[in-house]
Amino acid sequence: MTQSHGEGWGEDPYEKVLWLAKLQLGFGTVWWVAEEAWVWYSEDYAGADDRDGHPGVSLMLVRLRSYFERVPLLLGCTARSGETGPVLAMLRPNEPAHLTVFGTRLLPVQICVAEFDDRLGKAHVRRWIEKQELDAQEKQSLMAWYQRNVTP
Repeated sequence: MTQSHGEGWGEDPYEKVLWLAKLQLGFGTVWWVAEEAWVWYSEDYAGADDRDGHPGVSLMLVRLRSYFERVPLLLGCTARSGETGPVLAMLRPNEPAHLTVFGTRLLPVQICVAEFDDRLGKAHVRRWIEKQELDAQEKQSLMAWYQRNVTP
């Protein structure tokens, strides 16, 4: 699914290093993930025919060192009326009634960082436009979920 190793990169050997340094994938950053990427990287997700993608929130706690490392993302879905979940986030500030719930459908999905590379307009993962990072309270809920479900 990822782009080929050399596609779109120039001759500068530091170009990927600089790109990785600029890419902010830290804990609580919010991304739009194409439906096909969720399906490709998860054995437990069949996908939705009526969706182009879903939001994902990063659980990345360490710095990336390689273009081919994987970033743990947690799938987000629209919260149904009255639904609560481990992490509720308002990803659309102009629509306060539209909440997104994370941590109820899938465990974190490990997506290759190359999927974030949009220099050729082919990225399967892009920044969430309306809100690029969870707020402090949402991050606190996400960390509590992470400690219950991911850490040994």
